Amino acid sequence: MGSKGITVGESLSPDFHIDDLNSTNATLTENVTDSPSDWKGGKYTYDPSADPKWVANSDWRDSSE
Repeated sequence: MGSKGITVGESLSPDFHIDDLNSTNATLTENVTDSPSDWKGGKYTYDPSADPKWVANSDWRDSSE
């Protein structure tokens, strides 16, 4: 997570880049092990202090819709 974006995965072979989020407008949460089985970037929000921790994003639109 840097000032210009977020790289997910190993630095030499990242899974993906997030260019609209960075260290000034996002929070990094590490060691999350309970993600929903249908997780996709942007489909859920996560708050480690809330119950439930994972909440569906009401703005999410599945690409098949």
